[in-house]
Amino acid sequence: MADPFAAGLAAIDAVFREAVVYTGAGLDAAPIRAIYADEAAQPFVGGGSTLRQVSFELDQADLPERPRKGNMIVRAGVTWKVDDVTDRDDIGRYVVVVKR
Repeated sequence: MADPFAAGLAAIDAVFREAVVYTGAGLDAAPIRAIYADEAAQPFVGGGSTLRQVSFELDQADLPERPRKGNMIVRAGVTWKVDDVTDRDDIGRYVVVVKR
C-alpha cells in the first residue's frame, strides 16, 4: 500500500514548490525548488504589531550540508539571507526563516 503521507507531501510540492537559487550549504548559486511562505510574525507586546515572517521549506536531499545563518536564497530577483534553521526530519525538510 502506498504511503498516504508521501502522496500528500508530493501533492503539496506539486502545487507550491518553485525554483529558487541557493548559495551555501555546499552549493554555489545552484537552482533548487522550495516552498515560499510569507506570514504574520509571532505577536509581541507593543505598538505596530504588524511584522511579517518569510521562510522557505527546503528538501534536505537538495542540500549537501545543513543550511547556516547567512546562506542566500534568490527568489523572483530578491535576495534573502538565512537567519534561522529548523530541522524537520519528520518530513525530510529544513524550514529556514530569512531576512532581506
